Amino acid sequence: MRITRNMMNASARRAKLPISQGSLLDQVNQSKTSSKMAGIFANNRFKDASSTTTRNVLGGSYNSMETNADKMKSATDKFLDNTDKGLFAKLKESGKAEDVIKQAKELASAYNDTLENLGTETSVLANFYQKQLRSLAQGNAKELAEAGIIYGKDGKLSVDEAKMKTAEPDVLQKLLGESSGFTKRLSYLSERISDFAESNLKSASSTYGSAGNSYVAFLNSRFNSRG
Repeated sequence: MRITRNMMNASARRAKLPISQGSLLDQVNQSKTSSKMAGIFANNRFKDASSTTTRNVLGGSYNSMETNADKMKSATDKFLDNTDKGLFAKLKESGKAEDVIKQAKELASAYNDTLENLGTETSVLANFYQKQLRSLAQGNAKELAEAGIIYGKDGKLSVDEAKMKTAEPDVLQKLLGESSGFTKRLSYLSERISDFAESNLKSASSTYGSAGNSYVAFLNSRFNSRG
């Protein structure tokens, strides 16, 4: 049966309730509209948040960690490239170390940033990987210095361009190329750290999505009960 404004007002009079100028029917409709709008807003809010901000906000430094670890892996892969188009093949052909220096700087930067990312987390694995990175660089500090990569007291890497420019191509390839234990080990660690960061991002996203859906259900139940 269709409920009219007059029927609602008549019911209000029998119950001795005050009748507003907008009528009870308007208030009922307004309440239903508010409930519907609140549900839409809540669902959109959490849907948008889950899809666009989870990795950046809830993931914390894990998002940056994954990016930097991937950059470190990319840099090591270029040093390990032993083809005729690789860094060392070009170096021997041109006699210019600019490309090697550029790649060394990218590797050092990614290494340093990843080290910082790991230091901001308190998990056992983050601490383990941070120690592994430092131990690897420190244990190969002498060889790295011969190639122009300096291990500092703070555990970070920097590039001595003058040293790298004057180093023999064969020496650079031996110290940083496919036969380098440092580069191979760093490539492996880069993958493991990237996987570690990604797994934590997925965990954060899953937890947030579950919490978001629960809160949306709570909001809808609250608005529906009031409506």
